[in-house]
Amino acid sequence: YSTMYYALNNWDSSLYYAEKALDVKVRIGEANGIKRGLYRLAAGYDKKGDYKKSLKYAKQLILHTDSTLGDKIQSKIADYEAKYETAKKERYIIKLKAERKAQEDKELILWISFLSISVIFFLIVISVYQKRKKDRIINQHEQLVLKQEKALANSELEKSKLQEQEL
Repeated sequence: YSTMYYALNNWDSSLYYAEKALDVKVRIGEANGIKRGLYRLAAGYDKKGDYKKSLKYAKQLILHTDSTLGDKIQSKIADYEAKYETAKKERYIIKLKAERKAQEDKELILWISFLSISVIFFLIVISVYQKRKKDRIINQHEQLVLKQEKALANSELEKSKLQEQEL
């Protein structure tokens, strides 16, 4: 209604409805509506010739615009701080994950090394056992060969003794 009465140059009605609209906008906290209402009141009182009230609403409009702008700047700063903190935390999380992965890799290398050394030790033990077994078998064969040679030598000796006795 304020705009309609303003267009009809009915300043009193226009100002009355502008003040009512401003009260509603202040109660619901609509920043753009407050800004438009303050501008309408400053312009309306200027047209009416009440420069004191026009100046009052113009100052409120400036303060509101500055505070709204300040709020927007504060909001942007808060957004940037939140983004910075989020990025910082994400980098920290990535760093922790990399450290954990490096630790897991170290543990895996240690286990692989342990298993490799165990396998090598086991193979050495088996190799030594096999060599000893082989040496034992060779020794037994040598002992057997020596016994057979001794028996053969004894039998030849007896044969030669028998031949000597016959002669």
